[in-house]
Amino acid sequence: MVAEWWAELGLMMQILWGVTIVASLLFIIQNFTIFLRDGICRSPFFHGIVNFFLGFGWTSVLMSQRIQTPAYLFILASVVGAVFTALVVGMNYFLEDNANK
Repeated sequence: MVAEWWAELGLMMQILWGVTIVASLLFIIQNFTIFLRDGICRSPFFHGIVNFFLGFGWTSVLMSQRIQTPAYLFILASVVGAVFTALVVGMNYFLEDNANK
């Protein structure tokens, strides 16, 4: 059933779904390991990349039926990914600033 669905997707949708699935799995793993005080990576760059692709992937997958022009779809998905990244960087800055007080 999943193999049939995957085969029916075009190449662009297969790539977008691949990005979305990988980013979602990394996001879940990243959040579970934060509770262990380890985190898979303490790098803000890594967190930013994961969150960018999480927002980019889900936006592109969910909006692909409404926005038929790939350029517009990628622009919107990139903006949402950038907003996700900015929110995470802002929250990290806020939390570190409050932890140092």
